[in-house]
Amino acid sequence: MATTALPAMERESTTGEQYVEQRIKRSGSASGIGDCFVNLSYQILEQDEMKPEISFHGGIKLPTADEDKGLGTGEVDYLVGMGLNKEIAGWFVFGGLDYNILGDPDDYELDNYISGYLGGGTSILPMLGMNLQLSYAQAPTDFSDDSLALRFDLNYFLERLGTLTAGFQKGLSDGSPDYSIIAGYSISF
Repeated sequence: MATTALPAMERESTTGEQYVEQRIKRSGSASGIGDCFVNLSYQILEQDEMKPEISFHGGIKLPTADEDKGLGTGEVDYLVGMGLNKEIAGWFVFGGLDYNILGDPDDYELDNYISGYLGGGTSILPMLGMNLQLSYAQAPTDFSDDSLALRFDLNYFLERLGTLTAGFQKGLSDGSPDYSIIAGYSISF
């Protein structure tokens, strides 16, 4: 659930020297279902005592958010990135860096951007784990702020059937939703 709206912008062009002026038509807050993400990851290096696990991943953002409320752009976006994971004495640390390739909505001029995350976690019970993650993303426009958020997740391990995730995220900057609820499912094969 997202709680902040993207500013809606209007494009204007002039004759002669070609340039685009953007004006913010509205801003504020809204609540509702956000966009859904589908990611695939491929492990290229398995961790050992000295080295972390290294994986490459790619993903697609499906435009499921309400575009009229400003919760999404209505466009499909993509990302490519790399992640690191390392288990240390019953705890694990992880981090990653992504390059986000944005669609081209009619009402917004958006730039591709870099995002990253860093976190750690542990098992609480044999089938239950928790993580804490700090994430950052560059602003996709000159009219918005960078995103910074802190996220807490609980993970329920379904053995070979995958992992269910439920979490809560608190925005730490004006470019982040104030609060988000996260739900997910992952499977490895």
